Amino acid sequence: MMGYIFLFATVLIGVSKGYCGKKTSEYVNGITDGLILQAIRLFLCVIIGIGLFAFSNTPSQLDTTILLISFLNGLANALFLISWLFAVKSGAYLFVDVCLTTGGILLPCICGALFFNSKITMIQYIGIVIMILAVLVMNSYNSTVTKKKISFGNILLLICVAISNGLMGVCEKFFAHHSSTNNINCDLSVFSLLTFLFACIILLIALIILCKATKSSIKIRAQNFPFKKLWIYLILISAFLFFNTYLTTLTNTYIENTVLIYPLKFGSNLILSAIMATVIFKERTNIRSIIGMILITASIIFINVL
Repeated sequence: MMGYIFLFATVLIGVSKGYCGKKTSEYVNGITDGLILQAIRLFLCVIIGIGLFAFSNTPSQLDTTILLISFLNGLANALFLISWLFAVKSGAYLFVDVCLTTGGILLPCICGALFFNSKITMIQYIGIVIMILAVLVMNSYNSTVTKKKISFGNILLLICVAISNGLMGVCEKFFAHHSSTNNINCDLSVFSLLTFLFACIILLIALIILCKATKSSIKIRAQNFPFKKLWIYLILISAFLFFNTYLTTLTNTYIENTVLIYPLKFGSNLILSAIMATVIFKERTNIRSIIGMILITASIIFINVL
């Protein structure tokens, strides 16, 4: 029961994070702005992690595997934040959400079957095929919203969004499995803290390399960034980002079957995001979006229920 409570909390947090991310994307002009914005978010996540760990008073064990998982999760987080920011800026929110949902379900399910004995049935394979069809249909919907065909660059962004989102789920599951199997007492706040610390370092290194390559000043770009308009969103999205990872990992400690967790999480998130995209972001629904939503819902039923 507790696992599903935590799962429901991650869904609400995920949708709220998406709203804040969409609002901040409107102020991002170019990759440098994106790196600065996301590095600040991750730095705030590190601060939250330090505070949570300080109040937990729980000694934690670390080994090489947990450090590697944290680094891989941090890399996946960094790639996801940047690719999602520019994907949602240039495309329909609902289409981007379908793509990240697909990656978020497929990779953990496939890796769960390969490494964690979470079997995938033939009906679930059918659900995966239906999910891919939903992405193709939603691509057509995206063209009607943006008034232009998807570019090769945007395709790469969406692939990066899907893979990095799915990889985060794999890392969270791998951490829970490794800790329980080897009786390693590593507090979730430590894992989350390491994840965001690695992600922040990766983005800062990327920012320094980019500024040197373009011969621009980080200080000047930061001074010109509209922090006064975004500070409340930065604080909120950092909190949502941290606790989304924290609670998803916690969910994995209560619900062992990966095939069960991620379809429920992303399916619920997708439905709420569709409502948000229509009501708040004024994305008009049409027959293609309706068919796409029906297909993605059917795929989740095939994967999770049948």
